[in-house]
Amino acid sequence: MNDLDDVKKSMRYAPVKVTRIGNDVRIIAFIRFTGDANDFFPDATKASYPSSGSFGSLSDSSALSSGSSNSTSDSSNPPPCSTALNSRESYALNSRESNALNSRESNAANSRESYAANSRESYAQVALKAIMNIWKGSFIVGGRSLKLETIVYSKNQGIGNLPTVSLDTKQRFIRMHIGAGARGHLSSLPGFLSMRSHEGLNIIGAILNNESILSWSLRKSSSPIVIYDHVRSSRTGKMEFIGRNWFEQTVAHEFGHALGLGDAYNAGYRGGKWAGSIDGYYAPYSYQVEDDYGNESYVYVPDNDIMLQGESHNYVSDNDVRMVLEAHRTGKLQLFPWGSKCFRDRHKVSRDIRS
Repeated sequence: MNDLDDVKKSMRYAPVKVTRIGNDVRIIAFIRFTGDANDFFPDATKASYPSSGSFGSLSDSSALSSGSSNSTSDSSNPPPCSTALNSRESYALNSRESNALNSRESNAANSRESYAANSRESYAQVALKAIMNIWKGSFIVGGRSLKLETIVYSKNQGIGNLPTVSLDTKQRFIRMHIGAGARGHLSSLPGFLSMRSHEGLNIIGAILNNESILSWSLRKSSSPIVIYDHVRSSRTGKMEFIGRNWFEQTVAHEFGHALGLGDAYNAGYRGGKWAGSIDGYYAPYSYQVEDDYGNESYVYVPDNDIMLQGESHNYVSDNDVRMVLEAHRTGKLQLFPWGSKCFRDRHKVSRDIRS
């Protein structure tokens, strides 16, 4: 059996499958959520619902009947018995205004409450949307324009309109564990591993302090993936909620490991003091690669690349897609070269490597 046969066999029940047909690339992921995944995401209850004007402004006179406006149109020349007429008109007008206002207020309130209730999302739903929305788009790889889409299947019930399919009992799943709140960090994992979102890790790699810490294979991917929604503030020393954007980008970053990518940020196991430190080498902004035919080209790791990690790193680059395809073609984890220990110096560094 050759290497290609091994790759195909490993992919059969793999938790992540990457296929390419022509210019179309498809990622199919099988995820099982655990932990606090079914809890409502904190900011989901603060729905950005339309203003009351969208439901009918409370000052909008068009909601009143035309008769109410005509009843006072000739008030400068009141007819006989004007006192009685004005009294009855005033009562009727006020009654209609009150009913109309109350009706609109009630409708607007009900609409807002309904909108907010329907907009509430669980951690699992937020995570799934992040994966499917960030890992998609058009990319240039090897001079060709590729279209990427990501589809997720999950064992969990009631987490959105996900594709349903009859799965083989042998199908393997990525386990994505969500730790919500500051207490979500109270895990049995040792040291720094209990305090940081991460993918499946190799303890021997952690001891050796090198990138073998990233335990990845086609057969098992990087399961489990652990995602936290709090980090310890370097300013206050307290655990703080990271917010939706950073949470989504963290999920997409860790999913990148499940696809076979290493880290591009200055993780300690990239030449730092120890695996849990943040003093290693960033990936260079650009570096040279060579394909199987000897063709050389430069690839780029933009400053907002998803594998650099952080609140503002939300971009899947052409090079990320190239590396994903290579990981699933060869069955080998794809690592970024070491560039500089200073983020600002990434643009000054270039590395010639063979892919």
